[in-house]
Amino acid sequence: QDRVGAALVSDRLELFLAPQRRRTHVLRLVREVLERPAHGATDLERGLDAVLSALKRRSVLFLISDFLGSPCTRALKAAAARHDVILVEIVDPRDQELPAVGPVVLRDAETGQVALVDGRKEARGHAEQRRKERADLARLTRRLGIDHLELRTDRPYLQTLVAFFDQRRRRMRR
Repeated sequence: QDRVGAALVSDRLELFLAPQRRRTHVLRLVREVLERPAHGATDLERGLDAVLSALKRRSVLFLISDFLGSPCTRALKAAAARHDVILVEIVDPRDQELPAVGPVVLRDAETGQVALVDGRKEARGHAEQRRKERADLARLTRRLGIDHLELRTDRPYLQTLVAFFDQRRRRMRR
């Protein structure tokens, strides 16, 4: 009987469904998420600000993203101060490392821009940058007391989800 809502963000708030209890609302939420194509750039800071201004009650927020680039530090601090935040990081190994080979063609999923890079020259720096970004995000979530769940695209997610919520339930009981 919990209220469930959703917000889909790009560089703006694409959709906001205020939390409600009705079964038809949950079905609409699922339909909207499955049918709405992703497009545009991502600005989590701006999107999270819009969501926070729309929420009137303390909520459990699931922030689901690949968190490539900026981790939206200011908005996460604001969210953690008022809500129970669970950060779900979607990790695709192909985003973490470039092939260490000759020319590699890359296409930005948000802008559609194509770039040709030398994987031999760029691979190490790219991997190091991604490791740093992910470590910074992990430090930020620990500092703010935000739960951080990593789901990988190359592994089944069900067991990871069950273990996460089981551990969270035990921790919340203490």
